[in-house]
Formats: sequence, C-alpha cells, structure tokens
Amino acid sequence: MSGMHDMNGMQDMQMEEHGLLGGYPWSQEASGTSWQPESTPMEGIHFIPAGWALMLHGYADVVYDRQEGPRGGEMIYSPNMIMLVGQHKMNKITLGVKTMFSAEPLTIGKEGYPLLFQSGETADGRSELVDRQHPHDLFGELAASLSLPLSAESSAFLYTGLPGEPALGPPTYMHRFSGQDFPEVPLSHHWMDSTHISFGVVTMGWILYGLKVDASAFNGHEPDQFRYDIEQPELKSYCGRLSINPSPDLAGQVSWGYLSHPDEIEHIVSETRAIASLSYNLHWGEHNWQTTFAWATKKSKVEVTSGTLLHLIEEPTGAVLLESALNFYQHNIFARGERVLTRGLLPFAPYYYIGDPVDKLSFGYRYDIELWQHLHLGFGGMVSLFSVPHTLKQYYGESPRGYMLNMKLSLG
Repeated sequence: MSGMHDMNGMQDMQMEEHGLLGGYPWSQEASGTSWQPESTPMEGIHFIPAGWALMLHGYADVVYDRQEGPRGGEMIYSPNMIMLVGQHKMNKITLGVKTMFSAEPLTIGKEGYPLLFQSGETADGRSELVDRQHPHDLFGELAASLSLPLSAESSAFLYTGLPGEPALGPPTYMHRFSGQDFPEVPLSHHWMDSTHISFGVVTMGWILYGLKVDASAFNGHEPDQFRYDIEQPELKSYCGRLSINPSPDLAGQVSWGYLSHPDEIEHIVSETRAIASLSYNLHWGEHNWQTTFAWATKKSKVEVTSGTLLHLIEEPTGAVLLESALNFYQHNIFARGERVLTRGLLPFAPYYYIGDPVDKLSFGYRYDIELWQHLHLGFGGMVSLFSVPHTLKQYYGESPRGYMLNMKLSLG
C-alpha cells in the first residue's frame, strides 16, 4: 500500500502543517507520542477543512488461521481498526486529536484467535488466555494533545487519553510500517507495546531538534474481558522515554516503565519494563522498505506466601524482535523473527515459573489491487515456523507450524 495516498492533500499539509507535538514533519508521527522515521509514507486520506488538518485511515482483514499441534486450532477472524487524527492551530498552541476504534470484540470474539505460544489478558476474568491472542477493545484511543513552541527548534507538549498510549516502547505494531502487514500480533507484544490501550494516560514532554523526552503517569492494568466499555482511569504506573531521529530514515528509542499490578488475574504481580528499538526506513518513488529491531525485558515482582512468611520473587523475562516489510508496486513482502522467554505456557505451573525461550520465524506476502481511489484490496498469506524447547515438546509437538491466508481491505 506504500504511496497509495492523497498526494495533493499530503503536499498541502507538508507545506502548511507540522507534527502534533512540535516543528517536525507530520510523517514522523506514530502511535501515542512515539516517533517513526520521517521518510515513512503517510498512508491515509488527508483533507483540510476550515482550520483543521485531518487524516483518516483504517483496514479490515479477513484471516483463515490454522495453528498445528496438540495446542493449536483453526479459525476465521477479522482484525480491524479505523482511526482519525486531527490538528488545529490556536495562535502559537497546536491542538491534536487522536481517535481509534475496532470492531474486534465482535469480529474476533472474547476468546481470541489461535496463536501458538501467545499468552496475556483474559476472556472470562478468571483465567489467562494461552495459545490465543485477545481482541482489541472497541475504544483503542481517545486522546488529545497541546503543544507550545519554546523556540524555532524546541517545543513542550501535554498528551492525555482515555484510553491512550503512554511513553513506553516503540510505535505499536499495527502503526509501524514494518509490522502493519502481518495478519497476527507479535509474540513479543506483551513486552514491547501492549500498553498502547491504557485507560488513563497523562504524558508531558520536550522536543529539541530530533530529540524527544517524554514521561507518563498511566493506568498499567491490562484491559479486562469487557471489551465495549471505557474502564475507570487510574494513574498508579509511570514511565519515561528518550526518542531520537538523527536522520529522515532513522528513529530510535529507549524507555523504562513501572506497571502497578498489570495482570487482571494475578493481582499479586507488579512489573518493570525496559525497551529499546531502532527503525530504518528506505523510501524511493512509490516504494518503501522498513526494518525494525526491538529488545525488551520485564521483571515481575511476585508476592508468594509460604506459611506465615511473604516472599518477593523477582523473575526477569525477555523478548527480541526483528521485522521487515518491503512494498513495491502492488507487492508486499514481510518477515519477522522473534525470541521470547515467557511464562504461563505450562499447565498447573506456578505463575513465577519460567521455561525455556521460544523462537518464531514468519514469512508473508500480499498482492494489492486498487478498487477505488483510497480503497485497496489485498490477497496474501503467511507461514510461521517454531523452535520448541524440550520442556514444551510434549504439549506442542516436535515442530508445529502456523498458516494464515488473508484478504485485506484498506482505506488510505
């Protein structure tokens, strides 16, 4: 879909508008207050009504999913979202608005779709989903920002959302160019970017040239099993991030956060996360190639009662991700490699038990056709290979695989 956008509207905004949070180009905007490389294509429908610059983008994917092995499954589901981003200038102050909605509670269902070795969130409020990926909430982002220039090269900003995305991690997988073509969520999602729907976020930041520092107080709880509501906000978690864009083709960040009792089931657990990422984007003509490397670790603090004593167990887990997406003409080629050291996959094991790392390698392709201006339909598929540690082979089999076929309708 690279390059398939309203060029006239895009050129007008490049001449007249800047980013929501400062004087950088709008193409640098990503999810929440995160940055992507400036050369990343601005996919979406761009229009400028009186006093506003707006961008509308969305997709609906229909996926046939088959996960092999004793703990696999088969399902047809539809990941989808629609988002509207707006900017309005009020003298020196810039007002930004971000909204995102998803019908996944209906098109995927509360039990989620089969995804081997995935774990996180809940479908019933009593047990955690394992080997399945949960749907997103109806309300993915309802956020606003205010930015004020301090000089020709710097600005300060305030961002708040219910829900919103705190200053933690890289751009969310569905909003970064290297990850948006995949018909599934990364296994590393709950290390890298699972806080992108947080019910209560307040972020303050400062920008100087290609450097951004922002910090958030936010609700660290994972969304519960009720996917259609807006949950009660609280600001008991906190994080900070340093982002740098040294050139139009590079974007990097390092961030750290404390999440107060994030797990809906394990209320005795709090955690800290450290995340670093780097994205490189190469854009020429109507074509684009982006690669992202990301590393994350999280340390859970688990309170375990033994007799009359209360023990604090701190167990680290981690994830590494390397993904790349190449779009040229109507062809989309994408690949992702991950290593995840996780917990919760063994039945009847205590929460704080950590097994051996799982490796996953995925390859995919999609061919797009233009149905109408700003409306595109793609057909493709993906295959995933796993390296299963010895401790899990009796549950998953020797060499399970994942297969997906998909049809994707894109607006933008």
